[in-house]
Amino acid sequence: MELLGARHECVALGRLPRQGRLVARHRLLAARCVEQRAPRRRAPRRRSRARAAADATASLHLEEWTGWADDCRERFLSDVWQKRPLLVRSVLTSQQRAQLAAHVPRERMLELATQPAVVSRLVTAPGHGGRSEWGLQHGPFTAEALEGLGDSRWTILVQEVEHSVEQADLFLQEFNLLPTWRLDDLMVSYATRQGGIGPHVDNYDVFLIQGEGRREWRVELEELTAEQEQQREVKGLPLRVLSQDAAHSPAAHTVELSPGDMLYIPPRYPHWGTSLSDHCFTFSVGYRSPSAHDMVSSFANMICKRRLRDETIRFTDAGASYAAYPSVDSGSAAALGKDAIALARSQLDSLLRDALRDEELVAEWWSSLVTQPVRDGANLARRDLDARMAHLGEDEDLPDDLRKQLDEMFGSGEGAAEEETEWPETLGSRMGEALDSEHPLVEQVLGRVLSGEQVHLAHGKGTRWAFSNLQHSAPTVDRTSALLLSVNGRTWRLPLELEGPVASMASTKSVAVESAMVSSLQGSDSELARLVEELLLLEYLSVVEA
Repeated sequence: MELLGARHECVALGRLPRQGRLVARHRLLAARCVEQRAPRRRAPRRRSRARAAADATASLHLEEWTGWADDCRERFLSDVWQKRPLLVRSVLTSQQRAQLAAHVPRERMLELATQPAVVSRLVTAPGHGGRSEWGLQHGPFTAEALEGLGDSRWTILVQEVEHSVEQADLFLQEFNLLPTWRLDDLMVSYATRQGGIGPHVDNYDVFLIQGEGRREWRVELEELTAEQEQQREVKGLPLRVLSQDAAHSPAAHTVELSPGDMLYIPPRYPHWGTSLSDHCFTFSVGYRSPSAHDMVSSFANMICKRRLRDETIRFTDAGASYAAYPSVDSGSAAALGKDAIALARSQLDSLLRDALRDEELVAEWWSSLVTQPVRDGANLARRDLDARMAHLGEDEDLPDDLRKQLDEMFGSGEGAAEEETEWPETLGSRMGEALDSEHPLVEQVLGRVLSGEQVHLAHGKGTRWAFSNLQHSAPTVDRTSALLLSVNGRTWRLPLELEGPVASMASTKSVAVESAMVSSLQGSDSELARLVEELLLLEYLSVVEA
């Protein structure tokens, strides 16, 4: 801008008087001096992609909080959840740490790992027993095998500890960031010095809370795609481990967790923990995240079960155009053109759209999916029975083997085999109404409630609960308001009037049932009476004696 002004002044020099020309010439020379002194601007140098990526990685940092105040939940869910890892110091109080240490000691962990109904694993790090690779074994283990593992480089992992240790269950209940149906389980890791499970990624959110001992964590602050994981995965091992060199990359941040600290890891973020103590406990709170495969396949099954049982609903090509079915000669009789494929696609699209608009169908599908048990372990026979019962039609006969299984599971104890229970031929009224109402447990519980006594019921071990209120502002014959309750993948459709007691049963681990709460038990058509009866028979509810 200064140069441009100087040139304009030069053009006007001849029109000025002599004194004016001297002043103008002085200004021009001054402008040229400014131009000579001004440094030349160099074009910016383009950084390489590798340098740019390294700079971006260097700018990342692991955010750290101290304590977990009442307002942290909202801040965490809006700013951190499924977005980036987070380190939180002093999450557990000294009292909470002492309670966990007292109820989940080393001896208790090793005892759980010997039980057939508990899902457990043993991971050995390189250097254990003279081996150079990671090792993996599945439980149950013998006490002798566990005692002979040595003093370092091994880890015992026990899933669903909340089913076996009451204090662990109470700890999990206090961890109420999200609704309970979103929780997976509480896994406890007991590691000796230098023990760990190697660099890896998870497909779900996990909170790693340090109990007794100290653990070093290396955390990468960038997500890993499936392709990148496959490139970095160490081949030929019994467990999925990333190369150890990756854990020392510039993207990896190293932190040390002391008792009471917590590390949050979102899905697909690589991390690696190594014990720095002789006895190291880590409590892992995992959250369920159904895969896209599970979502699509289960919804397709639900559509077939609920909407497509009518065999008359079929593919139709009435009014198909000539473009779809042109005249063909012997050389193209099997041709399947784009227009013919479009007919099938259009009908499939219509079926799926109609199903997705069915609010109750979608609610039943989702609640059933998120409450399905995900692991083998306790109560396998019960879960198998639930799955088979769920796939039987309303008017379908009971198979002989299923009838026998019901007899064995719901018989009245000794002498039950002498007199076969009279099971119905169909499931038209569901199990609760169809089963023998004089079952000892049911009779005891309902009788005590009706007599005015308060009975405490608790969730059966390994049960998952969810309920939803489907209240329509404009109900129709095909679209009525209802309350859906799902337990372990089974769903009940109940009147909205039962929302109070059903919400209490579903949302709390233990509920006090009394006559005022279930006044409708007096009637033979009580929906709640049949529900409580069925939940007791399925052992989804159990009696808690004072």
